Amino acid sequence: MNQDDLHSNQNSIHLEKLYKDIDEQSAKFFHHNYQHYLDENVFPEDACSIPQDIDLSAATIVLGELKWEWTEIELLSRLSLLGAEIGINRPIPVLDFFTLLEGKSVVWSKYCDHYIENFESLINCLKRFIPDQDESSE
Repeated sequence: MNQDDLHSNQNSIHLEKLYKDIDEQSAKFFHHNYQHYLDENVFPEDACSIPQDIDLSAATIVLGELKWEWTEIELLSRLSLLGAEIGINRPIPVLDFFTLLEGKSVVWSKYCDHYIENFESLINCLKRFIPDQDESSE
């Protein structure tokens, strides 16, 4: 299921609320784990990296609808990594992320200038989330 299917299957107000909640939770994750990023150049993707005040329920719903094999923590980590890599000091919005993965335009995003200015970093970072052909054929 892709993002278009998700939009057609859900009330847009409900989807907007889910995205907003994921953005809020990923911001908490980002701030909690930013020092780890500075030290290791990556955000953690393990269960120990989640503060107790983070609610993963919206991420669970969206990932379930998309039928992705990512964990909720991986989603928050990847949103955070992209935001750190392009220098916005916060995770990128989940809607921007899904749109970028689909190869669609994000000219409407308030971070569009950052995406353009840091295009090479953005693309290299996105490539890290795509499985190698060898991995995907197993």
